[in-house]
Amino acid sequence: MEQTWTSKQYRSAAEVHFNTCNFMLKNIEQEKKYKAHIYLDIYYLSGYILECILKYYILERKHKDKVTKKELDDLNLKNHKIYNLWILACDVGKIRKEDFKWSNLTKEWSEELRYEAKFQDIKEIMEHYHQTVVPIYNKIKNKH
Repeated sequence: MEQTWTSKQYRSAAEVHFNTCNFMLKNIEQEKKYKAHIYLDIYYLSGYILECILKYYILERKHKDKVTKKELDDLNLKNHKIYNLWILACDVGKIRKEDFKWSNLTKEWSEELRYEAKFQDIKEIMEHYHQTVVPIYNKIKNKH
């Protein structure tokens, strides 16, 4: 039997990563030694928040409760390219591209970033998280 995913699983995954990031932000001052690593992990997880909440939104808008790998591929959802998923979400829904800030840091997110550890600009990471991730997550989660 072929494995399937549900839109609700994507929503649940986004919620887990969102709660984890918020927990880390709330407790980051207690971890002086690992602070830079925690910010990098927040950035890394934030990409998965966007990926999962956008996939959830697209599937819900397309009335797809369960999808196979082939269906994910056919819908162009079998990838980690956040900005491409954002464009798809705007195309199928009532979200407008200009309603959210998309920094280069957001557009360039990739699953490999955790291993590259090249982003040390905490201010840029926090702008990405608070001005892009949180508003998109909240808008989609609260409306669907």
